[in-house]
Amino acid sequence: MKTVYKYEIHYEEANIATFDIPQGAKLLSLQVQAGKPVLYFEVESRNPTRRQDFLLVETGATIPPGVRLKYIGTVVLRDDSYVIHVYWYAKLGAVI
Repeated sequence: MKTVYKYEIHYEEANIATFDIPQGAKLLSLQVQAGKPVLYFEVESRNPTRRQDFLLVETGATIPPGVRLKYIGTVVLRDDSYVIHVYWYAKLGAVI
């Protein structure tokens, strides 16, 4: 059954957010809800899940070399004083 799932990014804890997302999921958007960044996916809820990593990069921070990234979006937090850029992160050999 097709469903929209929401995944809250806990950016204060680490610069990588990891979620178990059903295979074949379609990324809908990156938004801020109640002051927290969230990812919305359209998923087939019966599909098996696959661990997905997302890299969180502060403005001015170095992006690690040797990784494949797909830019998702940018969110502005903390009364416009903190900006993070979110990338779909794939280890070498993974398909994005």
